[in-house]
Amino acid sequence: VYIKDNNGRKIKTSLFTENNSVTLIPVENYKDECSYTVCVNKGIKGEKNNSLKEDVYMKFKVEVPSKYDILNDPDYYVKYEKFADVNGDGLKEKVQVVYKKVEGEIFNFTEDIRILIRNNYGNKILEEIKIDDPIGPARGLKFYDFNKDGIVDIMLCMYSGGSAGDEDYGIYSFKKNELKKLYTRFDIKGVKTPDEYIKFKLNPYDENIEVWSKQFNLHKIFNFSNYSRKPSYTDYEGYFTLLNFNPININSKGEADIEVTSYLAINYKVYIAEAKTTYTWDKNKDMWVIKDVKVLPGNEEIYEIRG
Repeated sequence: VYIKDNNGRKIKTSLFTENNSVTLIPVENYKDECSYTVCVNKGIKGEKNNSLKEDVYMKFKVEVPSKYDILNDPDYYVKYEKFADVNGDGLKEKVQVVYKKVEGEIFNFTEDIRILIRNNYGNKILEEIKIDDPIGPARGLKFYDFNKDGIVDIMLCMYSGGSAGDEDYGIYSFKKNELKKLYTRFDIKGVKTPDEYIKFKLNPYDENIEVWSKQFNLHKIFNFSNYSRKPSYTDYEGYFTLLNFNPININSKGEADIEVTSYLAINYKVYIAEAKTTYTWDKNKDMWVIKDVKVLPGNEEIYEIRG
């Protein structure tokens, strides 16, 4: 007893039997709006111990039900749209970033951002992801296999704009049509702020900063005497600000790690060091783990470049 697709390929299934019934449970996803055939070979015995004299076939069609389409509401519109196979069915789904109009008008900023995952034909909503408390407008979509399960994940970047230029991210897996958060600001999955593993000491009279991490065998001293803007007083504190994620170590399979760049700031708009932390996804722990940490001289003009 088995199932095959319209190309004659057998679908991986497991069998469950109870009393006189047999249930075939698919191990791999059925493709939406495709035809399949249940095949029972001759020789199989029925309830009355009679054997089938010939093979029996029964065709059926799979249709995944659609979720509500928010674009039916005239207050919503598509900001970005890309195609990628995000559920592993062999077809590229349509992934859209949707905004809500503000007071009936289209603006660059919105407080309501959603990701819609449509089937390949675009006529069904497979999933809707509502972004919790977005800090600003989206900057587009990227697709990489961050958790290394053979299927690309969805990465959405948002930014606040203004002088700070803060960024926020959402990374989502949708393998087998099952939504899983790999990173959001409210569910960080192991991503840490640098001050949890990097320590520093400011020496304003010598115009330098000492940065170290025993955990990652780091120890550096950076001088900021040549900065055009430097600390004007000695009673101040430094702090790390988390700014951006960048996919790195991308291989031919589309697998990738993330590099998180954080800047060590003192006073206003003065960056004197930056930490670059590489995270990789640990399948066993089901979370991000630190793979490498680097600390580099800062770029005091970072605000002007990003602003």
